[in-house]
Amino acid sequence: MVIVLMRGLCKANKVREAENLLDEIVLKGLSPSAVTYNLLIDSWCKNGFVDKIMALLSRMSGEDREPNVISYSTLVEGLCRAERPDDALLVWNEMERKGCSPNWIAFMALIYGLCKCCRPTAALHYLRQMEQKDMKPYSFIYIAFPSAFLSDMHLKFLRRWFIQDFSQNPMIKITPL
Repeated sequence: MVIVLMRGLCKANKVREAENLLDEIVLKGLSPSAVTYNLLIDSWCKNGFVDKIMALLSRMSGEDREPNVISYSTLVEGLCRAERPDDALLVWNEMERKGCSPNWIAFMALIYGLCKCCRPTAALHYLRQMEQKDMKPYSFIYIAFPSAFLSDMHLKFLRRWFIQDFSQNPMIKITPL
C-alpha cells in the first residue's frame, strides 16, 4: 500500500510529500523496502536532486537496506544527466566494491551518460566490459559515440575505432584518406 502511495506522489511530482511519507514510515518503526527507496531515488534524479540521494544511500545502509543495482543505476544516470560523470564513476566503483554486479541497464546508463558528458574514452572502456560479459547494447549507444568523440576532439580514436570495428565487416569497404 505504501509503495502505491509513494509511486503516485513521485509520478505527480510531489517529491517533498513522498519524502515526508518515507520519514513517517521510519518514525513508526517500519523498514521501507529497497523498492520504496528506489522510487524516491528515481524521482530525485529526474528533478535534479542527486545530492539528496547520496545521503539516502547512507541512510539505506544504516537501516540494513543496501542499495541494489536499480538504486545505483538510477543514481549513475542522474549524475550523468547533471553533468557529473566523475561522481557517476565513483558510484559505479562503489557499487562494484560492495559486490553489486552491474546489469545491462546499468551499463547502458553509464555508457550513454559518459557519451553525453563528452567522456567517450571512459564510455568505450565500459562498452568493452559490457561486451565481454556477453551483453549487447542497443544500437543508439553506437550512435552516441561519434558525437562524444567529436565533442571531445578524439578524432584519432574515432578513426581507429571505426576502422577497427567496420573493417571486419565484409559489406563495408574503407579506403584510406
